[in-house]
Amino acid sequence: MTIATSPADERVSGLMNPVARLQFGQAQWLTSGGHAALTRTIKVSGTIYRMDVIITSVTDNPTVAITFTDANGIDFDNELDQAALADGSNHYFDSQSSANDDADFNPITHHGDIIVSIDPSADPGGSGQILNVDVILYVR
Repeated sequence: MTIATSPADERVSGLMNPVARLQFGQAQWLTSGGHAALTRTIKVSGTIYRMDVIITSVTDNPTVAITFTDANGIDFDNELDQAALADGSNHYFDSQSSANDDADFNPITHHGDIIVSIDPSADPGGSGQILNVDVILYVR
């Protein structure tokens, strides 16, 4: 039996601290396709305590900014938003690990849609390059 907050919610109801791993469709930018921000919507029901961001490596080395807004247009600011994330790397944000505790990522409790904006600073560059960005939220 699962607790359903979205089709991707895989929490098991009998666990002490059930966790959902929520991931939406990958954001992609192709060479010469520009670098306009893309948005994705994800339904969250619980407390976001961790976020992974995976960005592929491309020729022009763009940075990626990620912002989160609720359905009322309220920005989560420094709680989830991240600016200038480097390409070619995995980024891990965790409010629960003492090694990674900082004021820039605090748990957020939310119920409803969150609109995520993913904005690279430049085109991927090079011939046949694809900039891929995955954002994964872990929710209790």
